[in-house]
Amino acid sequence: MCGVVSNAEFHNMLDELVPKLQPSKPDTVIGLARGGLFVAGFVAQRLGISGEFVVGLPTYRTDTGDYLIGGLATLRNLTGRKVIIVDDASIRGILLENTRDLVLQHGAKTAQTAVLIADDTKYLPDFIVRTQSPLPKFYWEL
Repeated sequence: MCGVVSNAEFHNMLDELVPKLQPSKPDTVIGLARGGLFVAGFVAQRLGISGEFVVGLPTYRTDTGDYLIGGLATLRNLTGRKVIIVDDASIRGILLENTRDLVLQHGAKTAQTAVLIADDTKYLPDFIVRTQSPLPKFYWEL
């Protein structure tokens, strides 16, 4: 059984994650849709980042199994920005890695990645609260 991350546990994880992010002084938070939007909103609030820079990047899986990231065209100019890309959980890290690369291509000064829970990934996010396999569900997924 992989379990469920409760609302209280979610906020405890945020309490652990945010201090790890503060030294980087990010000014933009990007959340990977869907679960990353919850994380992005709370991270931005706790870091004092204006809500206008919290965006969701929808991700799609094609018939060939490739992952595509949509929505970068909706981002404001990232030139010179310090971006943190967040998600609730990561299994392979592919979307985090690809999003980081795209954000850098769009002019960000820095782009770091963070997840609350990571499984065994080839690409390890810059910031992880904990590792767990299999990944649990979050309360908003029920």
